[in-house]
Amino acid sequence: MDVKHTALLLNQWMEENQMTNTKMAQLMDVSEVLLQGLLKGDRRMTSKRLTQFAEITNIPRASLLGLSDKVLFAGYSIIPHGGTELSTANKHQIQQIALLLNEYESFK
Repeated sequence: MDVKHTALLLNQWMEENQMTNTKMAQLMDVSEVLLQGLLKGDRRMTSKRLTQFAEITNIPRASLLGLSDKVLFAGYSIIPHGGTELSTANKHQIQQIALLLNEYESFK
């Protein structure tokens, strides 16, 4: 995950939507200190927090992660059998798996 990209998108959205840190922290049910750490990239962004940001801002998780439709995780492209397009649900499932793998790797 590109932490700087994620923080930039979230800070930009908050500024454009006149969302204060206090209000965002309340919506996420976290302390302002934790929120500030997430927005600066000082705190690890968990899958749960990323989902919260995506739901509040309506910014797709893939965009928050800095991933395009073609590159879903860590530079790997997912090409379905037969070259058909992935559905949005399938893309979301793959992103969920990638996030879980990323979290697993952080425990090693």
